[in-house]
Amino acid sequence: MQNGDLRSAWLTTQQALQISPADSQSCRLMAQIADLSESSESIIWWSRVVQLEKNSLESIVPLVTAAMHFKEMGVAEEALGQIREADRNTAAYYQIMAAYCLTMGQIEASEKHFQKALQLQPKNERLQLDLASVRLQSSHAELVAQAHETLEHLRQNPKYHLEALRALSSDARRRGAFEEAHQIAGELIIDPACSFQDQLLFLDSLRESAHPSFAIRLKSLQRATEGKPDLTNQLIRWMDTRNMKTEALAWVKTMPAEDQKQILVQMGLAETLASLGRWNDLGTLITNSDWQGLDFIRFALLARCARESNLSADFQNKWERAVNATQGTVRTCYMLANMVDGWGWKTEAEQVWWLIAGHNSGQRAALKSLYRFYSDTKNTEQLYLVVERVFELEPHNTVAANNFASMSLLLKKNSAQADQIAAENYKKQPENIWFASTYAFSLCRQKKTGEALKVMEPFPEERLRQPDIALYQGLLLAANGDRDRARPFLDIALQSKDLLPEEKALAKKATHP
Repeated sequence: MQNGDLRSAWLTTQQALQISPADSQSCRLMAQIADLSESSESIIWWSRVVQLEKNSLESIVPLVTAAMHFKEMGVAEEALGQIREADRNTAAYYQIMAAYCLTMGQIEASEKHFQKALQLQPKNERLQLDLASVRLQSSHAELVAQAHETLEHLRQNPKYHLEALRALSSDARRRGAFEEAHQIAGELIIDPACSFQDQLLFLDSLRESAHPSFAIRLKSLQRATEGKPDLTNQLIRWMDTRNMKTEALAWVKTMPAEDQKQILVQMGLAETLASLGRWNDLGTLITNSDWQGLDFIRFALLARCARESNLSADFQNKWERAVNATQGTVRTCYMLANMVDGWGWKTEAEQVWWLIAGHNSGQRAALKSLYRFYSDTKNTEQLYLVVERVFELEPHNTVAANNFASMSLLLKKNSAQADQIAAENYKKQPENIWFASTYAFSLCRQKKTGEALKVMEPFPEERLRQPDIALYQGLLLAANGDRDRARPFLDIALQSKDLLPEEKALAKKATHP
């Protein structure tokens, strides 16, 4: 690994794993090799390390980092949820939370997490750099000026020189200062320690400033990737996202046949062919390939070729093979579900989310995705199954319990259990308006309308007018015969886009009995 001979490193680590498949250090090496190779297999290997090291923060952080790099945000979210309580007030925890928030576009939240990390380690220059990089996007001119000052200082530090330059170059591009960005990127690539991503950053600066040397530099980088499938993949993806798809295809055709057979090269090429809608060419490219641990992606792409070509039987066959090729592991299922969800395959994504939801661990993000999906489609019966599964997994979680009780009462399922849960939750937190409204609805169902109204009495009018609360306040008043007072609350509820069909039916019935 130190000498850059990743293939030999991979082979020898494979031998170690054959001797001891559950050796966490060998799995960690495989994950690091995948990281260096820019391979999404790193997610699978880091997941294995997390499992073997029993959710240690030292294993979760690189898993989240890898998941974010490959846009597998469900995997990242699930991994963050597994961090032990004892590890949560640490600089490392706040640092990875900040990175996650930044990836999600939550700039203010990211800044707050970096601030907390820096409070714990005020002399940590790494954290100073991270916070300054985020503050470059602040709307406060004073913070931006401070961030520039910090980065200019760290620019002189050999340890943080490159990262400070990267932050300053990205900031210049964001501001449209392309000449400045070009100059900083030029300083980046003359550093012997610069990465291939830095070379791409410089290429971007040439392209954005319409520099005459752009084509020459691109050719030079293409030659530099020969025999390096991980770099080839990165450059193909770079060209793909810069509307240079045709040029990328032409370049791949000039590569040696052996290079064209590499998994990472084929993955990059497959993405380009799919974006161009060249399904026959994509099928020809990958039908007889072997993508090893990522074969589920290959079968999913073949399923897409079949669907786009209206070959329904072939689609079903390939899709089933894609699901089977995940081997049912949580991480591969996440990758598959996110990919097909991005294609607009809601039914297939739903199928895979439920596979994950049935596991004994790692279901949180899948259940959240299913909850959002069924909420958007107003599928109350399926929504009930989701909250039931969450409650089954987290019986002591009062929010999960309240959601289960509320949905049970709405659908008239498990009413006795729902009544008991609603009463217990309200007793624990009578000031919680959602718990109170569920308990009040439960009492109303039991023909105890007077008691129900007393439960809601302490809450101010403006809170009772929240759309998700207004419905139940309106139902209570209507059940008590006070339809004039009930109508404004029911009108608020009926104007809400989030109302479920059964809730809408109750509101309409109460408005026009």
